[in-house]
Amino acid sequence: MKRILIISIILWFVIPLDSFTANSESPLKFEELSIQVMPEYSYHPKDTKKNHPPLLIGYQGTFLNTSNEAQQGMMKIPIPTGLKDIQIGFVADYSSDLSEMYEIEYELDQDKGIISWKTTNDILPGDFYKFVIEFYSNEIQEHSNTKSFDYTFKSFANIGLVNITFLEPLKTESTVIKPAPETHQENPYGMNMFMYQIPGMKAGEEQSYQLSYKRSLSNTTVELMNQIDPNKAEKSAEPKKVESTELYMVIGGVSVFCLLSAFIIIVFFKNRIPKKPIKKGKVQPTQQDENLILRNKLIQGEISKEAYEQQVRKMN
Repeated sequence: MKRILIISIILWFVIPLDSFTANSESPLKFEELSIQVMPEYSYHPKDTKKNHPPLLIGYQGTFLNTSNEAQQGMMKIPIPTGLKDIQIGFVADYSSDLSEMYEIEYELDQDKGIISWKTTNDILPGDFYKFVIEFYSNEIQEHSNTKSFDYTFKSFANIGLVNITFLEPLKTESTVIKPAPETHQENPYGMNMFMYQIPGMKAGEEQSYQLSYKRSLSNTTVELMNQIDPNKAEKSAEPKKVESTELYMVIGGVSVFCLLSAFIIIVFFKNRIPKKPIKKGKVQPTQQDENLILRNKLIQGEISKEAYEQQVRKMN
């Protein structure tokens, strides 16, 4: 029987820590939650055995401070720690102007399934607060070359808009997803993206999906992307190996969303910069970072091949 993946989102805002009660109305309004579900995208950086199809799930929440005072305190969000071999990959929040991202020192209560952290900066009146969480699990069921899993999102808060995107693995032969997606797009590398929007999702409401696909390769999408040269590959061309450094290699602690998935349609990771793992601090872009961003824009069709090459020449 297929394993059902359920994520319940609960948010407590302790601002200040000793004044919050369960019945109080939070000054932070849950504006938007964007979720990406990516089977066989990459393995967790600490995985030693890579003999299973991994499932990476990430979401970014957006909150609005509706009060007249700056807010700062603890954020607590349930994580489905009961999932098979679940591992947290990355947790971060943004600066108030959304131009910078900070990796967060978090605490995980494995028994209660709660991940918590203190907001990096004050959330000023009228400002947005964004956070990112990524985690991996081994929920994908495999039968010969057919792989499948069920995904259910259950909200525990009222959310203004929920975006859910499923990213098909690279070199997948066929994919079936139910219910039928509201939007379907294909990027230049032939990867299908199935997208759903749920406006005004209420606490306790659920959205369920069933996804199955045929794929004989055991390489993850990231591993295959390491073999693709965007300067030469056309949409219909076979991937070609590049001799330079593998730009898509994931270093421990670095979010994979800042590579390919950062630019999938919704583009809710557009301000994110790849970086070396640090406990906490401001992300400083490098020339390689800018190359990665341009490359991802090319992958998602946001810029043409000519524009990509022109920008690369300018940077060099």
